[in-house]
Amino acid sequence: MSNPQSYHDAISTFHSAIDCEQAGNNREAYKKYSNGLALIGNILKEDVDVISKPVVNVHKHLLEFAKKSTDRLLHILENSGSDFENSLSDKDNSRLSAYAELSKTLPEIITGKPAMPLNFSEVEGYTSPLSFLEAENKRTVKVYEKRMGSLINESEKASLHLELERRLAENEALARRRHDEWEKQRELLAAECNLLAQQKFDIQNKIRNGHVNDADITKQNLYAASLQFNKEHNWANELSKKIENSSNDEKFLKKTLTYLLQHASYPLACMLRKTQEKVLHKLTKLVTKPPPNNEEEKLVLEEHFKNIAQDIKEDLFILLNVIQALWELLGNEHNQNLIIDVLHHLYFPSVKPYLIRLLRVILRKEEEKLLQAMQGNSALTMHYPTQLNPIIGKLHQLSMMHSPTTMLILLVDTLKSFISINSYMDPNQNLPSLSISIDDLMPKLIHLILVSNMSTLPVEIKFVENFMPAKKALGEEGYAVTLFQSVLSYIYEEYSSVQA
Repeated sequence: MSNPQSYHDAISTFHSAIDCEQAGNNREAYKKYSNGLALIGNILKEDVDVISKPVVNVHKHLLEFAKKSTDRLLHILENSGSDFENSLSDKDNSRLSAYAELSKTLPEIITGKPAMPLNFSEVEGYTSPLSFLEAENKRTVKVYEKRMGSLINESEKASLHLELERRLAENEALARRRHDEWEKQRELLAAECNLLAQQKFDIQNKIRNGHVNDADITKQNLYAASLQFNKEHNWANELSKKIENSSNDEKFLKKTLTYLLQHASYPLACMLRKTQEKVLHKLTKLVTKPPPNNEEEKLVLEEHFKNIAQDIKEDLFILLNVIQALWELLGNEHNQNLIIDVLHHLYFPSVKPYLIRLLRVILRKEEEKLLQAMQGNSALTMHYPTQLNPIIGKLHQLSMMHSPTTMLILLVDTLKSFISINSYMDPNQNLPSLSISIDDLMPKLIHLILVSNMSTLPVEIKFVENFMPAKKALGEEGYAVTLFQSVLSYIYEEYSSVQA
């Protein structure tokens, strides 16, 4: 790797060349610009086998000076007359020609705009000192252009132009130094956050015991990136403190978590989008294929669905764990349900339509059987009680919802409303209860489904069953899903005609 002193020599040579040009000594300026380019070339050549992030940053800086040097060399040749040109040696002319060609292919001047993030730990939004360079240079140029506009003497204008070049070079050099210091601070902070993440998820012990997995590493990286983001951005740090102090304010927590999970730069939001894109890519390939022609192909499709569903649940579980690790006061069951609700509302709107299309292919026969049962008992629709209309309306709302948790709430509410109009009440409660005899409820639910005219119900119930929170499976929510599944299975297999 090249000596760091070589870097300073190259920059110093560039500044000396500007001084010579400003003094009217174009021949000496030409030599110094050329020498500076030679130094930069040697640095690039020596570093060619040790490319790394710090080296790349230095090279970008050097190439900017190389480009400006080449521009000034061309300017000198174009404005110094044939006598100056003829005084150049063949070696000088050959070098200049090569650099003139190089100048056409160099990257545009770096403006400090953030690079596209490679992953959720390299997100945009960090305020690098370079991000102010473009605006500062524009202000500087504007001031000098105004001064040059008031001058008549061309020599004075040329001198002022060279002064501007020097000022811009100094601005860039200063911004680069500040940027390097800023990068060092960020690297130290990243190391600190990574260490805290390792401790939070007990990574080192898991590695020693051979129990670490990909999910553990993802949690560590996501936690570290989010923690660093909070520390580097005042607004995120303030919101983080408010979350800690508002763990009982459900409305505030929902609003704030939703904001963070939708923010373009926030690591949690980047992770959420990344998982959505991954799943959508898989689903798009599956739903565009021809439907299965036999039972074996159907089983393969079911296996694909199960794997995708498992991926979704694991990804959401990682996000849940990291959110609770960032804000430990959200670790209780109530707040856990709140976080899951927010995640579902943000994750599933773009994914559910594809999942439903896939499920409809898998459950095509079941959907056809239900439709046949409805058509075979169409007389029922002429005689069902009008009290069922609101309940049937709620069932149809399932297909318009995207969040499994919201659909689950609606399903339980639908079942309670249905029980209520049939006078099933728990004597110890004012609200309808689901703890009633299934023998009493089954025939009435069969009747409800047959008159609902909702042949897609099997698909919606299957969707809820696959993505409902695991802890809900043992409560009344799980009971409601199981009950509807049981009724549908009965209709598929046993029910061919129903009397009113």
